[in-house]
Amino acid sequence: MPKCELCQLDAAPGIPFCRQHQPEFWNLPVDVPEGKRVLVEVDADGCVRIFRTVKAAVSSPAWEENRVARIDRGIAVGQIRRRVFERDQYRCTTCDDFVTWESGEMHERNPRGKGGEVSLDNSTTLCHNCHTASDSSAHGNRKPQWSKAHDG
Repeated sequence: MPKCELCQLDAAPGIPFCRQHQPEFWNLPVDVPEGKRVLVEVDADGCVRIFRTVKAAVSSPAWEENRVARIDRGIAVGQIRRRVFERDQYRCTTCDDFVTWESGEMHERNPRGKGGEVSLDNSTTLCHNCHTASDSSAHGNRKPQWSKAHDG
């Protein structure tokens, strides 16, 4: 179990501080606007999901396990996207075509607008054609977009 950098109490993987010192960890650099900061569940490999609300984060078992962090949204989405692509072996889960980081698209099975969240459990890898071709697709003919991550 990792230790807190400030007091040596137990800290969760991916969070270098104990529950008492997490507020210091949550104070991101001033160049990260408040609206771009999100609460995430983390494990030893990085972000697992982005919480929709503070209430959802606090009521999650991850909160009691000290596995909630506050980070830049672009970084969180990038980590989840990487993990989804790796889990799906860089293959479209609909047609099984190979995708690259640039050509693949992360799709939320339950859209955020309908209560879904950006998470490993709710996301899958799709090629552009499968992501936009479905009659049920809300994406239509769009170009993929990625957030710009802030360098630390």
